[in-house]
Order: sequence, then C-alpha cells, then structure tokens
Amino acid sequence: MPAGIESKLLTEGTWDFAIVDELKPEPRDLVVLKTRYSGFAGTTLDSQLRTRGIRYLFFAGIATNVCVESTLRDAYFQDYWPILIADGAMPAGPAAMHDATLFNVENFFGWTVRADELLRVLSSTNQ
Repeated sequence: MPAGIESKLLTEGTWDFAIVDELKPEPRDLVVLKTRYSGFAGTTLDSQLRTRGIRYLFFAGIATNVCVESTLRDAYFQDYWPILIADGAMPAGPAAMHDATLFNVENFFGWTVRADELLRVLSSTNQ
C-alpha cells in the first residue's frame, strides 16, 4: 500500500480499486461496485444473479476473513450455494485467519475447492 493512505482502502479510482489487466471484464460481463465488506450490501448483486438464474457462486479474493467471508455468508443466507476457492484467497492478517474462514465455510456455509480441482472438473464437463 502506498504510504499515507492506510485509511483509504477500496476507494473508487484509487490503486486498490483497479481490476488487474488479466481479469478485466468483457463487455457482456456483469460488474457490481461494492462499497461495504459484503458484495450484497447496498448493491444490485442479488437481483442481477436471480435475473440470470445463477445459484452457485465461486469466491476468490482479498481478504478471505473479511470481504470474501462477508459476501459468502450473505450469499448463503440468501439461498445461494457458495463455493470458496481455497487457494484463490488470502487473509487480512495471519494465515490462521484464512484457515478459520475455511473451517467456517466447510462446516457451516458452503464448500471449498482448490483451483486445480475446480479447473479439472470444469475441463472434464466441457468435453
């Protein structure tokens, strides 16, 4: 994080709000701007997903134990099937925070999968 902006995280137009080039949305992709820890709070995410008939959600990102878990829990509470890509997220704080979220998801809120497993399954279903 650049010096002097510790209290300004995820502010639209700043360095940490930008999407990396490898993940830039395509013109037909849905983009939902979030302003809270959960992607469902104060956004159109739920209505956009329901309109498209989407029930299964894959989760990756930063921070496993804050934004990712908050959005994943809200998804579960709204009857989606959340799946956390275990090696596709990183915690805010020590690794134990990531492990705690994995435990919570696996035991209470959904499923976890490793990225290589997910890719293997997806590639076998597309053949």
